[in-house]
Amino acid sequence: MTSRSIVAAARKYIGTPFAHQGRSAYGLDCLGLLVCVARDLGLAEAAAQDVLDYAHYPDVARLQAGLKQVLRPVRALRPGRVVLMEIDGHARHLGVLGDYSHGHSLIHAYAPARKVVEHRLDASWQARIVKVYALSS
Repeated sequence: MTSRSIVAAARKYIGTPFAHQGRSAYGLDCLGLLVCVARDLGLAEAAAQDVLDYAHYPDVARLQAGLKQVLRPVRALRPGRVVLMEIDGHARHLGVLGDYSHGHSLIHAYAPARKVVEHRLDASWQARIVKVYALSS
């Protein structure tokens, strides 16, 4: 599994409608995007750790504990890495780093946009990053 394959798997979902606890091409939330990417890449163990019993605003400690079970913490921002970001002061949003030619992009299911989007990882989005993870096969 390469960073290109991870980015390509995430990009397949661009334009998919946002749906809280969504786990398919019919609708996704930020965790659902990662679950679908893991499933598409054959990472059955990671996809099997999925949970659907969280509130609109997930429990931050529980989310981070779950991520540690299936992802490896790393420091460097690279395409294909998973980022945990702060939204409204809480680390509760996830995305996949993409590979724009002039820097990183962010692929994520973004509720305000009502769909999965990709955009430049500008300074304001980069400042929200709390942790960076690598998918492991």
